Amino acid sequence: MEEVLNREEVVQDDVLPDELRTIIRKGWYFTPAGAFVLEALEPRSMLAKTFLTKHFRRNRELASHWGGVADYEYHTNDVKIPESGLPSDKERFLSAVAIRALCFIEEAFRSAARFEVSNGLTAVVSVGVGDNYLSHGTTVKFFTRRAGRPDWYEDLERFKIEAIAVLTR
Repeated sequence: MEEVLNREEVVQDDVLPDELRTIIRKGWYFTPAGAFVLEALEPRSMLAKTFLTKHFRRNRELASHWGGVADYEYHTNDVKIPESGLPSDKERFLSAVAIRALCFIEEAFRSAARFEVSNGLTAVVSVGVGDNYLSHGTTVKFFTRRAGRPDWYEDLERFKIEAIAVLTR
């Protein structure tokens, strides 16, 4: 990610498109299971509804550690960063989309700041940098830090077709 962001580029004043601003404007809330989610993304997700319904139907609460609530947050708070209006050449595109994603994370963290749990709020941004960078896409996922959190982000250097950054509020 450092390589993508170390390019000298002019950053536009209005980096976030309306769809990302809408997600921020709707804000955060807690599900009945205690998951911290972006209201714009849940409960629209049928997969998320099915996941919660399955666990509640069995009279089981979601575990507070990874595999339960944090896993649910990770899969629900999954935002695709829009690419509209960005330059098409690889160097400028990668820099611009990474900046857009990081600006979105900053706004999401600011929006979540009034909640105590947000001190452990973590964001993972993934920017496709391989040959298929335009079709790979850029995503941001949010989850709260809990025991057993995903360990696949411990060594970011192993990712070759993605530039990844893990940020905690």
